[in-house]
Amino acid sequence: LSRSRPNVAVISLTITPDFNGSVKITDEIDASFIENARDWQFKTADPSLLTSVTEGEQSEINSLEVRMGSGENRLAIISKLIYGANTVPAEINLNQQDKCINRQVTLKVKSGISYTIHKIVAIVTESDSPALFNFAYTSVEGAAGNLDKLKQDHINAWSEIWQHRIET
Repeated sequence: LSRSRPNVAVISLTITPDFNGSVKITDEIDASFIENARDWQFKTADPSLLTSVTEGEQSEINSLEVRMGSGENRLAIISKLIYGANTVPAEINLNQQDKCINRQVTLKVKSGISYTIHKIVAIVTESDSPALFNFAYTSVEGAAGNLDKLKQDHINAWSEIWQHRIET
């Protein structure tokens, strides 16, 4: 979770297999924990667009919008994958079940070569912006455009907090 952009989280996975073959990685939005939710809307990209992703490119976005609680409170969650060097999906499968949406990415791998995938997620409520999806989409795209800057901003934000609490 980014300290400088609290609606955004990034996780990176790098694997270096000791075998030749396939690896499957699942990116999932699981909203089953949201109680009293209704009006579920899942959105995914056309799978044919996803399979044309090349090295270093970004995948399409998976997203969810839901109303929760007794009022009209809306929540949006958007997930995006960015593929690093050497990381080209051989196959991408999209699935939706109940309150989950996922994509399973299959990579063809070779022993000793590193493969990286970055997952960027934005979680937004109407208290963040009435334009829920636009704000979430912009948050994800902004992070995707410069992961190094997002990390440095996060480090700087923590430094500011700790600067006033550390006695020397």
